[in-house]
Amino acid sequence: MNTIRRAFAVLAMFVAMVSAQAAEISTLTGKKYLGDIASINDGIVTFRTEAAGNIGIAVKDMFVVDFRSKVEAIAKGTKFDEIELIDGSIIRCSSLKIRGKKFEPTLMAASASAVPKIDLPTETVYSLLRGAEDQKNRDEWKNLLKTRGKRDLFVIKQADGFSPIPGTVLDGNEAGDAIDFERESDGQKVAFKLTRATGGIVFNQPSRGAIPPTVCRAIDVFGNVLTAKGVQLLKGGVLRITTVSGATFEYPTTAGLSKLDFSQGNIAYLSDLEPIVVAPMPTPGEPYFTYLNDKTDEKTAFKLDGTNYAKGVWIYPDTTLTYKLAGDYREFKAIVGIDESVQLVTSVVTLTIEADGKKLFAESISRKDKPRLLNLDVKGVKELKITLERDGLFHGNQIDLAEARLQK
Repeated sequence: MNTIRRAFAVLAMFVAMVSAQAAEISTLTGKKYLGDIASINDGIVTFRTEAAGNIGIAVKDMFVVDFRSKVEAIAKGTKFDEIELIDGSIIRCSSLKIRGKKFEPTLMAASASAVPKIDLPTETVYSLLRGAEDQKNRDEWKNLLKTRGKRDLFVIKQADGFSPIPGTVLDGNEAGDAIDFERESDGQKVAFKLTRATGGIVFNQPSRGAIPPTVCRAIDVFGNVLTAKGVQLLKGGVLRITTVSGATFEYPTTAGLSKLDFSQGNIAYLSDLEPIVVAPMPTPGEPYFTYLNDKTDEKTAFKLDGTNYAKGVWIYPDTTLTYKLAGDYREFKAIVGIDESVQLVTSVVTLTIEADGKKLFAESISRKDKPRLLNLDVKGVKELKITLERDGLFHGNQIDLAEARLQK
C-alpha cells in the first residue's frame, strides 16, 4: 500500500514539474491552455496539452505564448552594448566581434544551455550603441541619429559628447576586433579597432522596399527583443527565430525564450497610432484639448466599473480622430465609457464610429452607464473615423476608449 502511495506521489510530482515547465498559451479570444509547442507550420501553431491533446491555433488568432522563464535582470552598474536591427529588434551584449560581414555578439549572462546560435549579417544592423546602460548616452545617441547624414558613422565618445566620423563600413578583420572603414573626408581606407568606437557605429542601410510582415515579438531570457517574421520548431526541439531584417537566432530549447508576443503582429492599439485630428477652434475662455493616449487628463490610468486599463484613448468632446488602416485589419475592439475620474454624473456624449463613411456605432453614453464592449467589423476598411460630440458643457464630457485596438 505504501509502495502504491509513493508511486502516486512520484507521479504527482512529475505531473507538477511538467505543468510548471509547460508554456501558457493565450488566444485573442481569451482562451488559455498549458502545453508545449509541437510544430509551427503553414500559419498554424500546434501545442501538446495534457487536458485536450494536440491543439492547432492559427497565428492570426494567437495572443501570447508565455514560456514562464524570467528575463535575466542586469545587475546595477553592469556595462553593456546594444545592437538595434533595421526592423527594430534589440540585442544586448557584453562584447562584440565583427568578422567579414557578420556581427558576433556575446549575450548578457544567463543560462549557458539557453544561448542561441546567432547569424547576424551586417546588412541587418542599424546601429551599435556602446554604454547602453547609461541613460545620458541613450539620450545623446537619439539626438545623433536624428541629425545623421547619408553615410555610415564610426562614433567616438568625447568628454563633450559624441564625435562621428562619416564614411563607409567595409569588412571586419579575421580576428573580429577591427573593421576596414573608408573615410568620407579623403576617401582613404583605414583600419579602425572596435575599441575606438567608444560611442558606437551607425549604418546607413539601403531601402529594402517591400518587407515581410511581423508575426510576433520574441523576448528571450537574455533581454533581447526580436521582431520576428517566422518561428520554426526544428529537430531536437531547437526553436529558430527569423527576424524581419533576416537575422536568425536558434535556441537549443524553449528555455531560452521568455515569451512569443503575437499581439505585436496581429494587434495595433489606437494609442500607438497617429490619427488625423479635426476639432473646432477653441471658444475664448474655454479649455482646448483633443485627445490623450494611455492616460486621463489627471495623468492616471483609465478606470471603468472598478477596473483599471493601461492602454486606450481619452477623447475630448467636439473631436474627430481619423486612423488610416490601409485595409489591414478585420476587427475593432474597445471598452467604452465615461471614466470614473469624471465627477459630473450628468455627463452625456454621443460617440460615432465610421468605417470608410459607413456608420458602425452611433449612440449616446452617459456617466451612469455601464462600460460597453465594442467589437466592430473593419475588414478591408481603409479609414476609421471616431467622433465625439457633447450634449452639454465641455467639462466632464470626455470618454474612454479603453483597450482600443485593431485586430488582423
